[in-house]
Amino acid sequence: MLMKIRRQHRSQVVIARTALTRVLSVLVLAVGLGTAVAAQTSTAASAARCNTAAHVYVNGGYIKYETDPIDGPVADLTVRNGQRYNVGGNGITPDEDPFWAFYRVSDGAHVSTIIGNRTGGNCVSNQKTFVSSLTPDTYIMRAYYYGGNSGKTISGQAQLRMIVLPALSATAQQSGTADLDKASR
Repeated sequence: MLMKIRRQHRSQVVIARTALTRVLSVLVLAVGLGTAVAAQTSTAASAARCNTAAHVYVNGGYIKYETDPIDGPVADLTVRNGQRYNVGGNGITPDEDPFWAFYRVSDGAHVSTIIGNRTGGNCVSNQKTFVSSLTPDTYIMRAYYYGGNSGKTISGQAQLRMIVLPALSATAQQSGTADLDKASR
């Protein structure tokens, strides 16, 4: 009987030590995994994941790279209301929506924003078509996006100067000429 009591007593002590050892093992394992995941995440975040440097474009030819100055030189693009134009980008952080804001040159007022297609895992924002509907005037089109490899935030990069003209009248569309003289009267 005495032997049986000691065994039970020892069993409870052994069980308590075993439980404590298991809890500590789980905590050490959790801390170790957390550290490993954090190290792996930071390595992956800093690694190049896009095939090109980040850039956005309008109509395929007006390209601005993340390394271009925010207020660098811009080219002119003339469109008529109702005319289509395309925007897109490459090398942009996956699952982001590049967007462009329009600011009237005469007073700097923000008048409109367009949002491009969300980038996929391949860092590409596929081309998206928009129809010009701004009031005839001159605007600076500014781009906002994130560099996929650099992680750099591009905020308000001057993309181009868009000169918006009135839509063609039905008569001008049929004849192929603009009827701007009547619009100005």
